Amino acid sequence: MGFFSVTQDALTLQRVCLEKKTELTEDDSNDVPDVRAAVQELMTSLFIATYNHTVCFVFLLKAVDQVNAHTSESVGVKSCS
Repeated sequence: MGFFSVTQDALTLQRVCLEKKTELTEDDSNDVPDVRAAVQELMTSLFIATYNHTVCFVFLLKAVDQVNAHTSESVGVKSCS
């Protein structure tokens, strides 16, 4: 699968999504869910989950550094930095 194939697939997916969006927004019935709100909620949820995961990972790295620094000091190991 080359770059052209991936690009072509992405453009096809974009076209199908836009067609579906147009179809859903032109429908006057109330049976259609609020897709825009659902996508916005999904994207916000993904952003928050990714952000929280990153923050937790950074705190974990800081804690490991502190433990390593404390362990190195207690056994008399000097840092190279």
